[in-house]
Amino acid sequence: MTTVTAVLNRARAELGYVEGRGNATKYGAAYGLNHVPWCAEFLWWVGRQASGGDKLIPQIAYTPAMARYYTELGQSRFGTTPRRGAIAFFDFPDGIRRIQHVGLVEKVLPGGRIQTIEGNTSSGTAGSQSDGGGVYRRIRSTSLVVLYGYPAYTAEAVVRPAPKTGRDTSRHLEPLVVDGVWGSATTRRLEQFLHLRVDGRIDDTLRRAVQRWLGVRVDGVWGRVTRRALQKRLGVTQDGVTGKATTRALQRYLNRNL
Repeated sequence: MTTVTAVLNRARAELGYVEGRGNATKYGAAYGLNHVPWCAEFLWWVGRQASGGDKLIPQIAYTPAMARYYTELGQSRFGTTPRRGAIAFFDFPDGIRRIQHVGLVEKVLPGGRIQTIEGNTSSGTAGSQSDGGGVYRRIRSTSLVVLYGYPAYTAEAVVRPAPKTGRDTSRHLEPLVVDGVWGSATTRRLEQFLHLRVDGRIDDTLRRAVQRWLGVRVDGVWGRVTRRALQKRLGVTQDGVTGKATTRALQRYLNRNL
């Protein structure tokens, strides 16, 4: 009994994770087959964490075999239509002429594109797309997808807006004003993005969550290494100073991704 949102939230929490030497990952260790390409192991791990079992996403590390698993379930469980929460099976234009990589569809975008969360890939166009070093959000052309697998998610609950009162008691955060000022509104939005308790305070819990997201040492110290990693993630000058340019980039990033 697991929703698409629960699985996507679990996957988002892993963004920025970087493998160790020789494809060593916590996903492979949990799976029982470490030091191998781990894109399918990552999806299995996410499904297991979100659902508490192995039935949502099968424990299959070889991507063609995982694709075959969905096709053998019948026509309702695979297809060529992208859906939020679907598993995309990729064949990249290289020397490997088969399904070689998988990702989780986060959004279906216009223009024949999908936004995915993928393990064992690279963050940009350089580096291996099917055997990279981390967990990253990617924009892919649907032309690269051989087929989609559709896990048996539980239907999302319908949430009706509460009647308006004299004050807003909800936790919904409106889009940030991109002004380069890192105030409580930006902090609250960042807490929501990282799935933390939203209180608008910059504390040790927030700093450690940011470091886990960025894939740097988790020590709770907002030092130069953490600041430069944040700037790298946001695509701004990596000078180690959290100034207006970095804050504006963060505000734009949070508006795009929540």
